[in-house]
Order: sequence, then C-alpha cells, then structure tokens
Amino acid sequence: MPATYQDNIFLQEMRKLGLSRAYSTTKNKLPLKKFVQQAYGRKKIPFSLELRLTLRDAALSKKAVEITYRKITTAELKRYIIEPYSYRYLRLKVGIRKMLFGWDMKEKKIKSFSLSNITEIKPTEKKFSPKFPIEIGRFISQTKTVIR
Repeated sequence: MPATYQDNIFLQEMRKLGLSRAYSTTKNKLPLKKFVQQAYGRKKIPFSLELRLTLRDAALSKKAVEITYRKITTAELKRYIIEPYSYRYLRLKVGIRKMLFGWDMKEKKIKSFSLSNITEIKPTEKKFSPKFPIEIGRFISQTKTVIR
C-alpha cells in the first residue's frame, strides 16, 4: 500500500544532525547544504549525504549534474550529464539498492544509477525543462518496485 512521505531520506539525515526544524522550513529553499555544513562545522560531510544534497539542490533548481559512475559489470568509470528526477529503493536480485533516475542528456533516454556506484558529482549550470515530474525534494508517493 503506497504511503505518502516527505523526502524521508533527507528528513532522517536532518534529524540526526538536529536540523529537522530547519529542514521543514527550508525544504524548497536553496541551498540546504549550507545548513548541513554549519551543523558539521569543520568535519567533512559524508559523501553519501553530499551526493543527496547536491541532487536535491540541482533538482529543485532544474539544473543538470555531472556524475562519474562506476559500472558494475566492467568496473569502468564513465561520466554522464543527467537531469535528476527521482531516487528510490529498488529490490534487485543482488539486494535492495538506492537508485537515481535521470535523463541522460547525451543518449537522450532515462537511465538508472545506483547511488553507491556514483564516485563523484558536480552541479552544472545547464538548465533543463522537466520531461517528467521531479520527485527529489518534493512530496512523493512511496511505491515498492520489484525487478526480477
């Protein structure tokens, strides 16, 4: 049964940092990364959190991101410029994975990327007009998707 939740991955992180109040009032304001950097002080922000914050800020400002992705099958590193649309947990044969769904601007098609295989992310200044609803940083419905 689908349940509505508010970007729960960020909300969990914000609760851990004691920023859940700031997150609820700034959920559509940019950049959220500023609040997180203040909470971490001089400590380095974990890459997984930095990745999600960069994706959130890029999705809400409708700007593409450049990612470096390690392909599982060949272990090669490949660069993509994508329009971020959504990320979800998917149950695959190898287990549950957090997947990013985005439009590959070069190949002109939607692609999925495992968040754990993204090794680098950079925001770009390339604006885009959404082809699909952007679900990152917004109210979305949680659905369980099973790929066999």
